[in-house]
Amino acid sequence: MGRKVESQANTLAASLAKKVNGTYKLLHIPENVSLDVLEGLLKEKQIKEVIENIHNANILIYGIGNAIHMAKKRGSSEEYINNLEKLGAVGEAFGCYFNKDSKVVSQNNPIGININDAKKINTHIAVAAGKNKVEAIIATEMYNTNAVLVTDEAVGRKIAELIKSNLINKI
Repeated sequence: MGRKVESQANTLAASLAKKVNGTYKLLHIPENVSLDVLEGLLKEKQIKEVIENIHNANILIYGIGNAIHMAKKRGSSEEYINNLEKLGAVGEAFGCYFNKDSKVVSQNNPIGININDAKKINTHIAVAAGKNKVEAIIATEMYNTNAVLVTDEAVGRKIAELIKSNLINKI
């Protein structure tokens, strides 16, 4: 997804694994493949092994993004993006688009892990930074009681301000 390899999930996962003396396996499948192609790929031994590892994880590290930005980054159609806007999508995680009330309003067919898989994993580490993601963070994490948020000071201050002013549910 996107063009810069330095900020893609596979690169970040490999870098993190190296820093903590861990191991990793990469899943090389483009996000926007047809269901027919995807079904064929999921039958491949190497891909099945990686998917099995994902489903047996006990810690999940994932990113949170702005819904419209992520849809554009994935190459979604203008029609799909317009529909997300009509549905009030503000945040994205696991290929799911969330509205301000933390409800999933649309979802892709993610290859590695989906929201139902994520619910089976005990520890979540959500990663997102930048004040422009506050709304997305709140939308995706409001009811995620087993998550730790890794973010920057600006986001932390803005969320604390919203909690203090009791505006967090009014965003």
